[in-house]
Amino acid sequence: MAKFRVYNVQLLPLDQATPEVGVRGYKKLFSKFQLHNQNILREHKEGFYHFRQSEDTFIGPVSEFHFPPKYVYGEFSRYRKVEQVKELGTKKRLFIAGTRTGVSSEDRIAFVFDACNHLLALEAPAWMPPSQIFGDALANMLLPISEREFPGYELTVHSLSKKSELEKVFRVATSYSVIDLDLTFRNGHDTEELLQELKETRTKSLNVRASAGKGGRMSRMPHFVRAMVMAASTGLGGARITYFAPQQVGNKILERQQTYDTRDMPVTFQVNRTQAATEDETEFYERIREKISGINDDLEDELKHE
Repeated sequence: MAKFRVYNVQLLPLDQATPEVGVRGYKKLFSKFQLHNQNILREHKEGFYHFRQSEDTFIGPVSEFHFPPKYVYGEFSRYRKVEQVKELGTKKRLFIAGTRTGVSSEDRIAFVFDACNHLLALEAPAWMPPSQIFGDALANMLLPISEREFPGYELTVHSLSKKSELEKVFRVATSYSVIDLDLTFRNGHDTEELLQELKETRTKSLNVRASAGKGGRMSRMPHFVRAMVMAASTGLGGARITYFAPQQVGNKILERQQTYDTRDMPVTFQVNRTQAATEDETEFYERIREKISGINDDLEDELKHE
């Protein structure tokens, strides 16, 4: 089974007169991403463009994307760059990369970007970096394209967070110390009155800190802050909550301070990735797209009923 994380990739209009980019615009973003990346590979500049996981290990796209109606699919690769290869024991030189890009290992991971709801599913093996770290790296890769091709828009990339983990915090927290959140507004959906007003006034981002002050505690999370925290967890930003909850320490139940960060609890799903299940490439990627559509429907329901 292959495990996938989900990211919300948005191009947000900078002013009221600018229309949403729509399906065509999001597919154009990835089409231009592919072309830009091909130029990077051709010029052997991938070490400056792809995500650097270690001194010689990188993650980025290396093959062509595919563009069926309404979505995009393809692969990223984790590869280890080498200038030369030597024989074990003798140290005899077997290979010199020269002007080419030499690699000693390569692992492929699948992705699907649904242009209808601008959600990206990316395969996440155990060696992948933390969710939002790679989300930030992906934003850096897409930024040159968005600035050149979509100058009237702001690019944002946020990971989606597990609703169950956030609900657990609401359930066990006895009080709150600090709540930090940043929020951007997802194209084309309505939230409760406060968030809807911000959307209507073209407020595209919001940074909020709710605090009880040094040593203080909030007896509960204010309703409007809770609404924004819930929105952040659906891929509209991030939230970090410092709270107090009962915890067993030895034979006693004591109240302890704890921290929850939406970025540490990404939404994931699994798809069968056996050889038989991937024999039909189109069918395999279509199953991933269907999973994304189901997640999007769940997000819309959460925001409507919060």
